[in-house]
Amino acid sequence: MNRKRLAIFAPGGIGVGVFSQGLPALGSLVASLAERFDVTFYSLAPINPGFASVGFGLSAPSVTVDVKGARWLDLARRFLADHLAARYDRMLSLWGYPIGAFVVGLARTLRVPAAVMLLGAETADVPSIGYGHLGQPLSRRLVIETCRRADALVAVAQSQLDALARCGFARPDDEVVPIGAEAALFPFETKPRTGPLKILHVGNLTEVKDQATLLRAFARLLPDLDARLRIVGDGALRPYLAALIHELRLDGAVELAGAVPFAAMPNHYHWADMFVLTSLSEGQNRSLTEAAMCGVLQVSTPVGHIADLGETVAVVVRAGDPQHVADRIVGIANDIDGWSLRVRAARGWAATHDMAWTVDRLSMILEGLRAR
Repeated sequence: MNRKRLAIFAPGGIGVGVFSQGLPALGSLVASLAERFDVTFYSLAPINPGFASVGFGLSAPSVTVDVKGARWLDLARRFLADHLAARYDRMLSLWGYPIGAFVVGLARTLRVPAAVMLLGAETADVPSIGYGHLGQPLSRRLVIETCRRADALVAVAQSQLDALARCGFARPDDEVVPIGAEAALFPFETKPRTGPLKILHVGNLTEVKDQATLLRAFARLLPDLDARLRIVGDGALRPYLAALIHELRLDGAVELAGAVPFAAMPNHYHWADMFVLTSLSEGQNRSLTEAAMCGVLQVSTPVGHIADLGETVAVVVRAGDPQHVADRIVGIANDIDGWSLRVRAARGWAATHDMAWTVDRLSMILEGLRAR
């Protein structure tokens, strides 16, 4: 059977970073799409030496191409050479900007239908930390124009499309397709509460994740609740967060676990009773979805898909407000029924929107693409 040729573009996410695992959800998504399409993944970021993809092609600028503008040209050159050798039928951009603008421009020139999938910063505006492309007039115009010109527009949460609507842009054919978790990798476990409350946080240690609020909230709840906090992930803010842990006298109660192999993540979810996310902005946050699959209670700011689903599936807390976060954690720890209802609802949503569902929905969209 002749499968359609699909070129997938992203700024990175595969074969990069610690353990060469990049963003594991993207690797899983691309590998799953490669079961339906003849896929080549084009990465703007150079790939780690020795990394080899399985089931799909992989192309990226060499590590010797260290000027950003030159990387864009090199990526275009690589794609055009492959396209001339065997024409692509479809193109997909993971992230809407700036990679999405690049993909839509190529697609229009070559008359290949292209879909854009919005994942994060392209629909964000957090002035306090200067985060998000909707906060600047030029990048906002480019994001909106990319979304307008794409042959299909996909978001991982309705809240992303709502953010675009507040900027005056909407299209009637957009789709919301969250990136589901792998059902076999993240099995559900009933979690009897014993000993201290075990709280987990997973994410890059960056300003937008706002782990400082998480630590301050944790310090405020300890007088009322015996608890432990484990933070999985690494990043530029690790020294600052380590110092804050010491300042708040949390050394014995907080573990900075650093980056871990993706295959080890189920162990952390099965350890945890509760996952707390204090982010200022998210597209979806796949770690929350993985936690929900495993039966972990979600406590989150109203970002990404939690903004869509609300208190039905999570305890929703105010961003940047450690006292509110602490109060709501203590409150839900003493509310057995509220806890159980949210865990069941969250697991139900995650199970019906798993990776297999995501790939089915995206495949249907890509199969139906027509150049406009």
